Amino acid sequence: MIQRTPLSKSVGLLALTAALVTGSAAFGASTGTAGPYTPQGSGTPAASGDYLTTNNPAGLNTFYRYFIEVPPGLARLRVQIWDADVGEGGTTEAAAGRDRGRGNGGAFTGTSATYTLLDPTGTARPVQFTTGDTTTPAGADNTWLSLYDGRGNNVLDNFTTAAFTNNNGNQNWAAAWIETDAGGVGAATGAVTVTGGQLRIRDNVGGTPNLAREANLTGLNFQTAYFTFDWGNSGNLAAGDSIAVQVSNNGGTSYTTLETLTDTSTGTSRSYNITSFIAANTRIRFQVAAGLNNNTRFYFFDNVQIYDGGLLTAGHWELRVDESSAVTTGMDINAFGVQADDGDSTSGGTEIPIYIDSQNEFGVNAPASGQATRAYTAYPYVTSGCTALENDFDYDSNQADNVGSVVFTSRTGVST
Repeated sequence: MIQRTPLSKSVGLLALTAALVTGSAAFGASTGTAGPYTPQGSGTPAASGDYLTTNNPAGLNTFYRYFIEVPPGLARLRVQIWDADVGEGGTTEAAAGRDRGRGNGGAFTGTSATYTLLDPTGTARPVQFTTGDTTTPAGADNTWLSLYDGRGNNVLDNFTTAAFTNNNGNQNWAAAWIETDAGGVGAATGAVTVTGGQLRIRDNVGGTPNLAREANLTGLNFQTAYFTFDWGNSGNLAAGDSIAVQVSNNGGTSYTTLETLTDTSTGTSRSYNITSFIAANTRIRFQVAAGLNNNTRFYFFDNVQIYDGGLLTAGHWELRVDESSAVTTGMDINAFGVQADDGDSTSGGTEIPIYIDSQNEFGVNAPASGQATRAYTAYPYVTSGCTALENDFDYDSNQADNVGSVVFTSRTGVST
């Protein structure tokens, strides 16, 4: 256990990989809310103790890493961040033991955090938010928000068969594609066709051709949802040729346009967060918006998918929390917590172990008044037969470098 007192402006850097076990019993592998981490913005002077983040004048200027040990066969993975903002609650946060502004009167001066989640292959997984600052994520102050929440479910059509009924995911669509096409019915004729392993849409017949497909995301237990596809065009589009990409959460009674692809649109793939459209009758639709009234001009689509974040690959997932100069120039303190589980954070659920990579900040983070002490518990990850040593520890107080204390206690409590 590490206990900090009284008023810290920075924290110790422990050169060990440690399991996170602070907070209440319900958060056995996480920080809980009582022991948040307190990294500082990259503009913080190196003398203030945050050697990893700072670039002022000569820190590592990099991100913190937390590893989430996902076991084989896990049915659901939920990774949550507590207080993911940086200063959303204003100047009262510091006295409450959360974020602390270092500007005039405790104001926040440009510090932000970037959150990234990588699977064991190093692939970035889609997350519900990427940035923490004074306005985002909305409603993040002093609460848990899900960064990632998935079961590995997806519905997919990769158009390998020239039909509107393909089910290529690990879950099925609710029904076949619903076609609106005055030129003919089915995947082989008209303005909307499947050919060469691709969906093609044009408008040589009039009547606003479109194609929609429905999925019961509620019934498939989607907690988060992303709509993705690959796309391209015939290469000879005229100005104004366009396709609307749309989503509905009421079975097509109304649609929201996510994007309108035009002759100047770039890129070969698209991804949209449609979590707010999760319903028993979620629909996605491609609809001609304008033009394309020529036999040789068309858009094509492939690998059309709705998924909740990808397969739950067993192994160590990496959460990166970046407040380096690449994303921020401020020097405020960002207090945040981390937890991972199977969707149930009570004693009846499965807590997923999380490990600090090498160094981390522990701090009280109070101003002239407020919380004066904070206890942390961090168990070093030690292989049998090895010796664990603690070194490279730095302690700073709020007012001067000789105020306060730090206590280390062994796991059994025998040694202090």
